[in-house]
Order: sequence, then C-alpha cells, then structure tokens
Amino acid sequence: MADSQLSCASCSTVPPELTCHQDPDFHEELELVGELYFDNNENDGSDDCDSCSDIDNDCNENVNSLNESNYLDTEGIKQQSFKINGCGCTRLYSNKPCSSVVNWGTLISYRLSCLEKSKQELDLIVKYQIFNHTQSGPVTVGLKRKAVDRKRQRQNFYFAGQVVCRNTFAFAHGVSKNTIISIGSSIDVNSLEARVHGNNKKLPKHTLELQGVQMVKTFLENYSSQNGMPLPGRTPQANEKCILLPSDKNKSDIYELYCGALDRTGQKQVGPSTFRKIWLEQCPYLLVMKPATDLCLKCQKHVENITKSGNITEEEKQIKL
Repeated sequence: MADSQLSCASCSTVPPELTCHQDPDFHEELELVGELYFDNNENDGSDDCDSCSDIDNDCNENVNSLNESNYLDTEGIKQQSFKINGCGCTRLYSNKPCSSVVNWGTLISYRLSCLEKSKQELDLIVKYQIFNHTQSGPVTVGLKRKAVDRKRQRQNFYFAGQVVCRNTFAFAHGVSKNTIISIGSSIDVNSLEARVHGNNKKLPKHTLELQGVQMVKTFLENYSSQNGMPLPGRTPQANEKCILLPSDKNKSDIYELYCGALDRTGQKQVGPSTFRKIWLEQCPYLLVMKPATDLCLKCQKHVENITKSGNITEEEKQIKL
C-alpha cells in the first residue's frame, strides 16, 4: 500500500500527507487519473516534437531551394549564355564557331584568372597579346598573293595556340568587344604602357580657384570687423578667438550680401553650399549669435534687476528705470 501511495504521489505530484489516510479506492482512482493525464501529455509532447521536426525539414528544404536558385549569379549566366549561343562566327573553322573548338574548361579557368586581375594588369595582358599578333609591316605577305603595299593593319587573335575571333578573345579575358578595340587603339598613343584616363590629373571645369576663396574670406573678415564683437566675459588666459555676429542676419542673409557685393564688381560668385564650406574652413571663429541672448554686462545687469523687482515698490521701480 505504501508503494502504491508513493507511485501515485510521484505520478500525480500530490503531497503524501493528503493521500496517506485515504482508502484504497481513492488511491486507485488517483492512480488512474495520473496515468491518463501523464500518458496523454507525453504523447502530446512527442507529437509536438514530430511536428517541429517536420517544420524544420520543410524550412531546410526551402532554404536549399533558395540557395540553388541564387547559385546562378551574373557570371554564371554569362558563361551559360556564351556556352549555349557561342561566339557567332563561322569563317574560321568551316561553319563551326571557334568557341566550340577551344577547350571549355581551359577557357573558363583562364577567364576567372583574368577577372581576378586589376584593371591595369588586365590591360597590359591584353595589350601584349594584341601587339604580338598585329601585322603592321609595309607590305602584305601571302602564300599565293603578290606582295602589295599595306593599307591597314591586320589583327589576329589567339587563345591557347588556336586562332579565335574577337568575341571569343574578349570573353576569355572578361572584357567587352569595345574594350579590346580601345586597348588596341591605345598602342599607338601609350605604347605598351597601361592606359591612362583622359581626365587623370586634370581639375574639373567648376573647380574653385584660390582667388575665389580669398574673396569669400576677405568679405567675411570685413563684415565681422564692421558688425561683429568679441565674446564677452572671457578669461585673460583664453586663447580662443571668437567673434560674434548679430543675430538679425543668418548665414543665408550674409550670403545674399556677398552676392550683392560681387554683382557690383562683376566677379564670379560661389554657391551657397560652397560659401558655407569656405566659412567653416577659413573663418571658423565667426559665429552668429542666437536670438534673444544677453551677452554684454549691461544687459545682464538689467535682466538681474528685472528678476529682483517683484518685491519692491513702484517708486523704487521708477528710480531704477
């Protein structure tokens, strides 16, 4: 009986002091309820785990499908398109595209290595190959043709020892057809050196000259000397140079004064953003006062007297005014 009580207490989590003085029928009913309740809960838990595992499997399958769909990136699409469509030429290998003659694995491996190169390194690789396979002699050379004066250069393209067209050569190096033409035309200008952009080391047309910066700085200094005041209340050891401008004009108003001054002289103006940038770089010590600020000692004393005038008589107020 004691064993049944312990088993019932352990199954139903009922304290032993509540079951020790009960009859056997009560213990049997309590044991039956415990078996039914805890067995159902265990089954429910296993079902929940099975459903969770099924959901996890479905999620993993969805993630794998998304990864497979994202596998074909831009480079993969280009490779598949070139492999299916080919280069489009049929004059070199008896109505067969030259892209089908070269080894596809070697072509892709070479292309990927070229894509890892920098722009200058790739330009030099392409330029050397174009230069080595350019026929630019004074006369044309042929097995069954008479030598005549050359009218234009003849360019041949090779890949892995086989003659290919320009499209296949461009695909192998990871560049476009126009890039091949541009690199070939730069041989006469830059020889075998890397191409240099035409705007390299050249200033744009809208670059602000030093004279324009000096004019903005001079205007701000003249305006501050006429309308500004040094920061009051500074200590003798302070080395900060700060000049406060009146708050009735903000930076936009001061910029309009600057434009009006230059209109009278007929000189070139700078934009508002450039004006503010020059102000911060050349004259950071010029600050516009905030509205309703009492900075001088006289104004501060007036404010102090006004705050203390609540408990004085009207006669004393008239005397202070």
